[in-house]
Amino acid sequence: MVRLVSMVCLAFAAATTSLHGQRGDVRYGPWATVGAGPGIAGISCKSCPDGSNRGISGFVEVGGTPSERITVGINGSAWTQLGSDTTRNILSILALLYFYPSVEQQSWFVKIGGGGTRYSESSDVLRLTSNGFAFAAGAGYEITGPGHLHFAPSLNVMLSPSQRAKRNLIAVDERITTWTLNAALSVTWRR
Repeated sequence: MVRLVSMVCLAFAAATTSLHGQRGDVRYGPWATVGAGPGIAGISCKSCPDGSNRGISGFVEVGGTPSERITVGINGSAWTQLGSDTTRNILSILALLYFYPSVEQQSWFVKIGGGGTRYSESSDVLRLTSNGFAFAAGAGYEITGPGHLHFAPSLNVMLSPSQRAKRNLIAVDERITTWTLNAALSVTWRR
């Protein structure tokens, strides 16, 4: 997995090298983003509690800019539940594509992507886990800040369809479906 992520990052760097020095547009070259905000998650399985779970989510992204309207990147994100005797986490690594309808410095964007996700739930007597594929989408508005910084409020959703579960590290005949919805504020650095 580390090898794959390294190869993708090198490909992004190579794809954006030719854009270095072309500052006519705000989106060019490599970029890095951190973001966080409140989030809810839905967890569906035979033994899971009904309803949604409130928590907090955060993410880190790195990528490149192949064109003035498109950026691509790798996202690592996490959601965790707050104030519960059972700890629930959803972790993911996603490849994302951002599309900006306008080349203006302040612009709306939409993003889509996919990758891997891991759900884990643990208490004093139970550990429930599952791994699977996830689809992600989101939208936001990027605002130009001082220097190379940009700020973006966004709304993001991720869905991980039915995944095989393990209970206390033993595979069981149970499937888990998870989804998350979060509102985030992110800070992006663009070279």
